[in-house]
Amino acid sequence: MSKHQKGFTPTPYFLFMNNSATKKVFFNNRLLIGKRKVWGFTLFEMLVVIAIIGIIAALILVRYREGQKTYTLSQAAQILVSDLRQAQTMAITGADVKKPDGTDYPSIGGYGIYINDANSYYLFLNTNSDPLNGCPQGAVPEVILKTVNFSSGITIDNTASNVFFAPPSPKTCINNTSQNSIPYTLTQTSNGNTTTVTVDKYGKIDVQ
Repeated sequence: MSKHQKGFTPTPYFLFMNNSATKKVFFNNRLLIGKRKVWGFTLFEMLVVIAIIGIIAALILVRYREGQKTYTLSQAAQILVSDLRQAQTMAITGADVKKPDGTDYPSIGGYGIYINDANSYYLFLNTNSDPLNGCPQGAVPEVILKTVNFSSGITIDNTASNVFFAPPSPKTCINNTSQNSIPYTLTQTSNGNTTTVTVDKYGKIDVQ
């Protein structure tokens, strides 16, 4: 309603300001307008936040690197197991391996793994007619099918040893004998963690 309309009676200023509730609202509003609260961080608070973030990031990085090392060790063990099982399968199926001239190598002695050194091994074909002859570093008459190099920081023990599988059963030969079993321990050199792959005379392969 406009103040010029009939029936409108303006409240005198002194009566308006004499009302305690009105004065409280009025002066509170003036204080809020004159002094607004500014939100922010002090330098100390910012330094504390940065320090906390840095600590959390460092912990995450350490755990990530340890996780990567554990994964690398586990992966190396699984690759070794996979190649051992591949050698078993090749002995069972009598897989053919071609010579450079296109003819087949004789697979009389079977297929196996030879630990070349602490950082690598061979998957080989044993062409010797006596299946108890292993693979002396892949020398003739043996044939290297694949060379596997471990990732940096991974080593394996029992070097210069071999496990091969002679068809048709296949018979498991360990170090050219009927040795009961052989453990291959893979080590992550940076932290000393280990994983052991064991092969027994029955061809069973375990990972621990």
